[in-house]
Amino acid sequence: MTRKGLIKAADDSFGRYIKARDRACVTCGRTDNLDCSHVIRKARGHFHRWNPDNAYAHCRTCHMEHHNVSEMRLIAYATEKLGAEKLDQMRREAQTITHLKDYQLVEIARYFEGKARELNGEGK
Repeated sequence: MTRKGLIKAADDSFGRYIKARDRACVTCGRTDNLDCSHVIRKARGHFHRWNPDNAYAHCRTCHMEHHNVSEMRLIAYATEKLGAEKLDQMRREAQTITHLKDYQLVEIARYFEGKARELNGEGK
């Protein structure tokens, strides 16, 4: 598999985990058409893209609002859930770049796929 494919596999598994964990949009409560939305969007280019504290389920509408109108509702949710200090720490950490090896990307994909299966009652 190419590196791009490994990253996509990790992203897909992580997204399934976040949607299984939250089960509904953390902003409006809808349960259909869920996406994985990152609080600190710059982190998509860093290891923190797979930090569960940095991602929450959003319905498609709220996800588009988050990207195109205002990030404030998701930031407020994350601040309430994690605390301002933890969120600030995540922002600082997101500025660092971690170069992952291919085997680490495979491990991330497997880990979150397993966690999603557990939450969905599918076993291992």
